Amino acid sequence: MSEIQGMPHAEQLKLLREFSANVDAKLRAAAKSAWVSVALAVLILTVLIVSGASALGDQKQRLRKAEAERVTIANEVRKLKFEVRGLNDEIAGKRAEVETLESRRNQLTMILSGLAESELKSIDAALSKDADAGKAWPRIYLTYNLPSDKERAKQVADALAASGFIVVRNKYERSPAQIAQTHVGYYLDSEKDLALKVVDLLKQEGLDAIPNLLKGTTRPNHIDISLATGVGTRPDANARG
Repeated sequence: MSEIQGMPHAEQLKLLREFSANVDAKLRAAAKSAWVSVALAVLILTVLIVSGASALGDQKQRLRKAEAERVTIANEVRKLKFEVRGLNDEIAGKRAEVETLESRRNQLTMILSGLAESELKSIDAALSKDADAGKAWPRIYLTYNLPSDKERAKQVADALAASGFIVVRNKYERSPAQIAQTHVGYYLDSEKDLALKVVDLLKQEGLDAIPNLLKGTTRPNHIDISLATGVGTRPDANARG
């Protein structure tokens, strides 16, 4: 400081101007640096705000989509529940109808079991004229060829009647030749399943039977059963396995 005071006045002014110029330059540089920092901070903040707003917008869009899907699924679930209730009601109604029909069938079966053969034949004739009714009540013609098989034939006829068949005839028919195996005859290819049902029922009665498609006159919903010879005296002779 003493050196400056010893300088000429002109030199002091010159040195003061240079010092002032250096200070101004440093201040400008510092201001510029500060401005750049502020601008950079503003830019970064702007980018963050824009990115955050975009992410928030995407999140809101996903939430709206998820809510729409939830509403759709909820509506579908309500619709399915309504349909299930309707189906349950329909099933309950059908079950009641089946039970009613089964009760009526059992009552009719009891009535039919007490009718004479001539009365059963009249019913058979009436059913033959009504395809729908005839299909609901298939008829059985049962024969055996030994008098000693009569009681066994009656057991078979009763079992068939209890299963919903109308046994129109249970009759002894003398035959010179023995029948080795019980035959279940049917008249239409479409009624093979009906014949197989009878075969199964006979097996439950201990009889081994085979289905047989019959030739000749077509008789819808009729099954002809020829019991094997000796099923009454030797019930095990016709059972296999």
